[in-house]
Amino acid sequence: MAMPKQRRPRTRRSAPTFADHAARVPIVTAGTDPHDPDLPSYTRNTTEKSEVPLVFGVDDPSGAGLTRAQALAGDSMRAPHYGVRLSSRTTETVEHPGWAEPQWFAVRSRLAALQTLRPDAIGSHTSAAELLGIPLPSHLRGRHAPIHVLSPVTNAVQARGAHGHRGSLTEPSVTTGGVEVTGHLQTVMQLAPLLAERDLVVAIDALIGPWRGSPVALEQIDRHMRENPGRRGARKLRNARARARPGAGSPRESEIRLDLVDWGFPEPAVGRAVWIAELRRHLTPDLLYEDIRTAIEYEGEQHRTNRWQVEADIERANAFRSAGYFVERLTKRTGLVELIGVLTERFAALRAGTLRFPSAH
Repeated sequence: MAMPKQRRPRTRRSAPTFADHAARVPIVTAGTDPHDPDLPSYTRNTTEKSEVPLVFGVDDPSGAGLTRAQALAGDSMRAPHYGVRLSSRTTETVEHPGWAEPQWFAVRSRLAALQTLRPDAIGSHTSAAELLGIPLPSHLRGRHAPIHVLSPVTNAVQARGAHGHRGSLTEPSVTTGGVEVTGHLQTVMQLAPLLAERDLVVAIDALIGPWRGSPVALEQIDRHMRENPGRRGARKLRNARARARPGAGSPRESEIRLDLVDWGFPEPAVGRAVWIAELRRHLTPDLLYEDIRTAIEYEGEQHRTNRWQVEADIERANAFRSAGYFVERLTKRTGLVELIGVLTERFAALRAGTLRFPSAH
């Protein structure tokens, strides 16, 4: 007599944290800058295409090529919300900024799941900031941070891992990576009550500078504040806007500028060009003290790992020296303390009339 087949007990799947998606580097299929293939993604202001996990509702699994039963019971499925599935085997192609890194894709997947559950929800606040490339302090981003969504028409979203808001749009929303988020101007206004003034200055610098392609201008921020008075954090936003400077090439450059002012130094110039006679052209250092003829250059990770960038940095430094400027180079982890000591000595020598500049040639 044949023994009856024993059914394997069904195991209860734990809710996903999306950590697996944060650790998964997307497959870039098009759009990579052919001139700088070795530069890290955060330096690319291009548009690229990647394969990302498909998010769909169990009531309409046909887009994933599945039946409803397969969508409910498939081993490759995650259930970020009731009635929503995320497939680790089936993917879709989305366009995204070239600077997007794994954490960007994790936030994008979580927001896509929420928008499948609530199509009226628009990514906002810190979630919109991450997807738009606005820098945030570390405690407001990452896989443990909630996904902020704004509901302009219906009630605020109430879902696991979400922070729902009820309110109206102050400018048209934008689409990035196939998900909808608040525009740059509204997003920076939403950040005002959440960020310290210093962090808000860095965020505005990134919006008006070349780091992400200068999506907005200071005049647009001014006009948006005038058209939307009385918002939370309005005074802090006005103060931060007054301290923001166009031309900052990275958030760290903004932080260095603010650090120097906090230490009592004059504010260094941002985006001021220097004429290099030897090259018969202008070069623009990251920060500049013209009175002590000191150019300050911040060197991010690509300045250490990319051979072309390393050689270009050496040529830039030599060019500034040929024009009679001191050159101080900082990295992510070193240099600020030394820079403060050097600047203290040079400003003291300037006041005493004993400062000697490098000879131009």
